[in-house]
Formats: sequence, C-alpha cells, structure tokens
Amino acid sequence: MIVLEALSGIRRSELMGLKWRDVDFMGGRIEITRSVVDQVVGKCKTEASRKPVVIEEHIAQALIAWRTGKHVHRSG
Repeated sequence: MIVLEALSGIRRSELMGLKWRDVDFMGGRIEITRSVVDQVVGKCKTEASRKPVVIEEHIAQALIAWRTGKHVHRSG
C-alpha cells in the first residue's frame, strides 16, 4: 500500500477504501469509488478523485503477488 500511495497519487483515505474489484489488472487501472475517513466508508473527497488511476505493469504485478500471497515477507 505504501508503494501504491507513493507511485499513484491516491490519497490514503482512498487507498483504505479500495477493494480488489476496483483493480483492473488487464486494463492497468484502479477505479476510485470510495474512501475511509475516521473508520467510516463514504464517497471520495472530490469529483476528480473518482477518475480512474493508471497503474504501471510492475505495480499490477506486485498487487497480484500480494493478493495471491506470493509476496516475499522476510523477518529481521
């Protein structure tokens, strides 16, 4: 999520509102449709926030790995 926030420009509240169905892996984009503020799910802050966000192939691959549990987690 940190990488997605840093590279996409998606607000943290919008990241918290994402669901897997919002990610179009084949089309390489994420649909922003909701946000979470103070633990309440609601609409995005602005109309501009609801535009699809294009993601690069390496970000899509990282998300797929995370979703399938094939990401590498190394402890200290």
